[in-house]
Amino acid sequence: KANFDVIGPHAPILAMAGGQVELQCQLFPSISAEDMELRWYRCQPFLAVHVHERGVDMDAEQVPQYRGRTTFVNDHVAGGKATVRIHSVTAFDNGTYCCRFQDGVEFGEAVVRVQVAGEASG
Repeated sequence: KANFDVIGPHAPILAMAGGQVELQCQLFPSISAEDMELRWYRCQPFLAVHVHERGVDMDAEQVPQYRGRTTFVNDHVAGGKATVRIHSVTAFDNGTYCCRFQDGVEFGEAVVRVQVAGEASG
């Protein structure tokens, strides 16, 4: 078992179509995640939404549906909090995400649920 747990929000996150949504996870205890691999993905099927490793975004692993639509927010990564912001939300973004923090062979995961409301005019 890892020396840390990953905690996500308990309730689903409501997102408006056309807006943005933040997927936030944090480590418990609050240790730095700066040297870890941080990965957000759709739990079913395994689609990489955003991968961030040791301070660098790993764009090559990202699936095309999210390319250019995600931003890693590193304001609190030294305190064990990490957030990915998805821009231009669509109905496609509705569903379950997993965030995984990996430090060497140790890792922890949490689930983040997103509910998309509204329909972007387009």
